[in-house]
Amino acid sequence: MHHEKYLRRRLETSFNTPLHVQKPLPSLIPARRLQMAKHPTSRGVPIEVICTKYGATQFIPALSRFIAQYQHPEYSKAQVKVASNHIHIPFSKVSVFHRLKFVSYDAYSLNPLDESVVDSIHTDPVHLDKYRKIIPGRFDTAIIQVKNSGSDFSLKDLGIGQVRCIFSLPPHALDLWFPAGTFIHKHLAYVEWFTPFSRARKDQNSKLFKVSRCPAIPKIWTSSTCFMVI
Repeated sequence: MHHEKYLRRRLETSFNTPLHVQKPLPSLIPARRLQMAKHPTSRGVPIEVICTKYGATQFIPALSRFIAQYQHPEYSKAQVKVASNHIHIPFSKVSVFHRLKFVSYDAYSLNPLDESVVDSIHTDPVHLDKYRKIIPGRFDTAIIQVKNSGSDFSLKDLGIGQVRCIFSLPPHALDLWFPAGTFIHKHLAYVEWFTPFSRARKDQNSKLFKVSRCPAIPKIWTSSTCFMVI
């Protein structure tokens, strides 16, 4: 396979490769996009199960703050906190997704127009396999883009979080909270945060950051957020 890709790079084109496919320079981290399944892994999961089996213990407070902030983006943190106390949650179950995929193209493969999964985020609670054996839960940690500084992009724009649950909101709840149809996101993620890079200690030898879990209430993020698995 490596020899084949080497030959393709040297020859640039061949009868197997469409001429209109633009070949970028090889990269260890190829350009990729987020892809979600058309249907949820589980439908109608009770919120109490989300809080226990998925470990999203602050699901309702985090969701309430997200809704309040989305409805009033001009609010300060204190105002969002007050407004979140008046958010009515008109449901007790949500649909959840256990995998978030990152797909990309390989311009040097035999099928350069076919997308392939290059990474993924798993949010699998403890469960039993077909042999009744206990399979431990898996909740991946990711680097998440928390803000956009444009051309001055730095570590301050990134945060480390553990993704506990990926879910979608019921249509009747969206109609209640956003009657004008302004909410365009189909998937949300419950994220628990670690120490921000700005406050993390950096080891002088390894140059790695030492982080720990933050006691603050976790946040809800939209699926359009930039995730990078670590």
